[in-house]
Amino acid sequence: MDETAKKATKVGDVVVPDAKDDIIDEIKGTVVIVNTQQGKKAFDIGKLFIIDENNLTAEFVRQAASYAFFATLVAGAERNVAKRDMLKDQEYSAADEDSRKRFIESGEKFTEAVIKSQILLDADYQDSVTNLEAAKYELNLLKALTKAYEQKGMMLQSLGSHLRSELSMVGMHVNEAEIGKSVKDVKEVISKRRDKAE
Repeated sequence: MDETAKKATKVGDVVVPDAKDDIIDEIKGTVVIVNTQQGKKAFDIGKLFIIDENNLTAEFVRQAASYAFFATLVAGAERNVAKRDMLKDQEYSAADEDSRKRFIESGEKFTEAVIKSQILLDADYQDSVTNLEAAKYELNLLKALTKAYEQKGMMLQSLGSHLRSELSMVGMHVNEAEIGKSVKDVKEVISKRRDKAE
């Protein structure tokens, strides 16, 4: 019996793998590389989304800072997609002009379909399309990471609420000053990220 079959449950005629183990195994070591203001940076997804339930205060601070960081990268990636789209249009126009000029100078007759096929074969135009698709991929990847951080934030809120409930049941009270300091720290991190982005 192979390893996958060991981690599966049979539901009717369908074998359903144990999603928890398979997904965690797949995530471990999965690295994404994105452009940052400091150049390309690699992130291990498995490490990005780990929650230390023993230190939720630090998790809240890291969550806000990480979300702000990736949200800023999304804004930059959206700008990059718009720029790449504009460059693609410019390459299309340049290839169109060059193709028409060649046909006119050679005296050959041409149709719009022939011009379009010449544009699609133009190396500079093809490069611009490839660059645009790469930029779109990075944007979608960053949006997915940012969405995952939103979900992590909701999980942290739930964990914090659950912890407060447990503490109140056993008669322990949360230190209001410590919570205030954590909120202040989060606001400072977000403010610094915004200042860097500008």
